[in-house]
Amino acid sequence: MDSNNKIWIAEDDASLRWVMDKALSRASLTVRSFESGDDLLAALKNSKPDIIISMTDPPLLNYWTSYYSKKHQIPWFYWSMDLYPEAFVSAGLLNKTNFIYKRLINKL
Repeated sequence: MDSNNKIWIAEDDASLRWVMDKALSRASLTVRSFESGDDLLAALKNSKPDIIISMTDPPLLNYWTSYYSKKHQIPWFYWSMDLYPEAFVSAGLLNKTNFIYKRLINKL
């Protein structure tokens, strides 16, 4: 990844935003963090990142990030720290007929 790449992070937890910002900044990457999906969506009106990283929280953030990243042709990295199969379905990463989804639902 080019050091001039702009990476946007959407996460409501300040400590996670801080860790991601420090780690990526040490790699000489340009990082911009957003506390809410609304802030990220507002920023998309004026600028475009090279990649968006979104976490599983806050609720529905993964859906909107997926939608807008596809709309604006921005690569999107979905960082899941939870094992909620419904989140993968809402993000469009799995569908309900997928073997992994069925297996997880049966185990939970």
